[in-house]
Amino acid sequence: KMSKSKGNGIDPIVMIQGGTQKRFNKDFTYEGYGADAVRYTLCALTTEGQDIKLSPTRFEMGRNFINKVWNASRFVFVNLTEIDLGESEITQDELRFEDKWILSRLNAVVEEMNKALDNFKYSDLSKAIYDFTWRDYCDWYVEITKTRLRDGGRDAVVAGRVLAYVLDGILRLLHPIAPFFTEEVWKNLASFVPARGLGANPEKAPEFLMLADWPEVDEKVRNVEVETTMNRIQDVIRAIRNVRAKFNIGHKADVDAFISVVDENYAAQLNEQVDLIRSQAGAGEITIGVGLEKPHQAAAEVMEGAQLFVPLSGLMDVEVERTRIAKELEKKEKGVKGIRGKLQNQQFMAKAPQDVVEREQERLEELTRQIQELKELETSLED
Repeated sequence: KMSKSKGNGIDPIVMIQGGTQKRFNKDFTYEGYGADAVRYTLCALTTEGQDIKLSPTRFEMGRNFINKVWNASRFVFVNLTEIDLGESEITQDELRFEDKWILSRLNAVVEEMNKALDNFKYSDLSKAIYDFTWRDYCDWYVEITKTRLRDGGRDAVVAGRVLAYVLDGILRLLHPIAPFFTEEVWKNLASFVPARGLGANPEKAPEFLMLADWPEVDEKVRNVEVETTMNRIQDVIRAIRNVRAKFNIGHKADVDAFISVVDENYAAQLNEQVDLIRSQAGAGEITIGVGLEKPHQAAAEVMEGAQLFVPLSGLMDVEVERTRIAKELEKKEKGVKGIRGKLQNQQFMAKAPQDVVEREQERLEELTRQIQELKELETSLED
């Protein structure tokens, strides 16, 4: 609760513009997060039946999100300058798998946001547009289309038109929460793509976003099967990236992968999009099948309904890696022993402040988790 006597109030003007505010009888200087970041954060934190747990640093979430959308928009603009998008119809046959996926997800998020608005659930509204924009559009679709845009041709036109169409939808959906920056991006988008749409002779967008219609749900575009397949593809790509990170395998090294799945339908879904998996994960040869056995000296990752195996031979010196892991284990186990000794010491527990004790307990939990991960890596290197 904010109160004058406690001096813990937060001035929204300072949060927006920046400046100095007295809090807890001290002067604090804030850089300013911008009006849209403050609006978005307040919407995102407005959950039913709970008070907002607010502090100045919470507005970083809104600022980071606004910056993410701004940077993604700049990427789209830069690439669209190199492509003549034209106004011909984009047919279903021209749409790639990832195009159908992002269009289906756009319609899903429109439906989700309509439901949130109807029920005045502003937190759900904010989360829906955040997840779709940051994860689906920026982290996945924009990354996937980079190669297509670079290669040029009709496929680049299709990718560019879909990029602009989905960005148009994002701006419409985000405008009630973040009206200022979305209006600016809308104006810039109009200079590159005055008419947006995938049909022939698309209509010109309104000059101002505040006059644009709210997106409508198109059930013909929804494709639950494509979305399910994409979720599985994303799981595989993340698993391969996890193996790279765990064993410090460079991004330029192609890793072979064996994907063992539960049924033939799962295998067929992945096999149809194996090129997409290979390009996004930097993988070499990919083998997909039901009930595959773990290869010799292979790292393993478990996913829902599948397992990933990456043979490590040839990617690293296995003996050197074993030695490194053994040293790390010894170091962390020594740290665990020391912390446990402290926590079992009655004098330490009696004299130490509560926050110090809690910090030591957190360190113990983190070291224990790291030891478990190292042991799993060690097991992967066994003959």
